Amino acid sequence: MNEFHPRVINQLLQQLPMGTAITRVDALSNPTSTTLNLYTDGAKSQMVVPKLALSERFPSGEVHLIVEEGQTVNEVVDLLSQKYDLFWVQNVDYHASDDLVVFDETGEVPLLVKAADTSPLWYGEVNVILLDKAAYDRPAEAVVVPLDTVRIQMALTSVIFQGDGKVFNKTRTKLTAGFCKKVYTHLKDRGFTGIGPDDLGNGELIDNVADGFSGMIVLKPVKGPHLFIRFRSKGEDLVPSSPGDEDPV
Repeated sequence: MNEFHPRVINQLLQQLPMGTAITRVDALSNPTSTTLNLYTDGAKSQMVVPKLALSERFPSGEVHLIVEEGQTVNEVVDLLSQKYDLFWVQNVDYHASDDLVVFDETGEVPLLVKAADTSPLWYGEVNVILLDKAAYDRPAEAVVVPLDTVRIQMALTSVIFQGDGKVFNKTRTKLTAGFCKKVYTHLKDRGFTGIGPDDLGNGELIDNVADGFSGMIVLKPVKGPHLFIRFRSKGEDLVPSSPGDEDPV
């Protein structure tokens, strides 16, 4: 029964009475089905097994597989069989080849894999895109994700700063030194000292919006991440009028 993968034999046994031993299998493979003559404990029985279409296993018609350059096509197909539970047997389900996989500068090689006519379980073909493993190897090193940005944003959005009418300069293009000191002191008390008052005062004021409850400053400091600063400040946080809010003349 060398034409059957051990897992296939186990599946056949599960469909037979408990304790049955298969001593011999004669398989007659047709284009889309296989007729099995099973010899179990001296008795003969017949079973027709529909073949599975590779197009149903791989609906897109192709699959990507990472392999090493220099592997044989036979090794690649065996890897495909293991990864996708095809349970293929060499020279039964597919024709073996000792050709070597060689990649060009693209790092990809197409390989058309066909199920052999003698395959008892499969029919059809699938296009396997081989990808160079060397291009996907990455050193095993720890990736450090900076959390200061998230922590600073949380520290700022948890408080509404009182500006006392002195948040912006006269042209409303910069923050005043007094307001910057309030923000800096709040961050410093929570352990953030990387952004100083001058970084805030000389930063770029990206936007200033209000929702009727408080204002929100979007600031790009001289260094560090963009900051979102909530405030109330005696009219400075009023919602600015929009041309679309005015009635047409």
